[in-house]
Amino acid sequence: MDPLILTILISGIIAVTGVTIFLLFKYSKSYYKNYVKEPLSSCYHETVSCPRCSSQMQKGLIYSERGIYYYSKEEAESWKSRIKVKALDNSMGMGLKTPFLKSWKCPSCKIVVADYSKHYV
Repeated sequence: MDPLILTILISGIIAVTGVTIFLLFKYSKSYYKNYVKEPLSSCYHETVSCPRCSSQMQKGLIYSERGIYYYSKEEAESWKSRIKVKALDNSMGMGLKTPFLKSWKCPSCKIVVADYSKHYV
């Protein structure tokens, strides 16, 4: 077989495979079940009080492309938790869309509260 034809054939197979994988991620219902198609400015309806000083917290967003990981004290002290790494739900981005979690911070106490029930992109 001619090398040029073989190269074109392999390139076509790679392109079709790439497009197929992209479309599977793009339209995957499990990934987009909590995807919110709203402007970021519309994601704040409630105010949050600081759990330490009770003052009103500032509204903001947490950028979480690589995920947010939470461990209990027992999990953090165990070597097994380092093997089983799992990000909080809705905190990890896939593909070109980077999730933002709505959050609030208290500048005086240095506390951040995040809502990871949905993410905004």
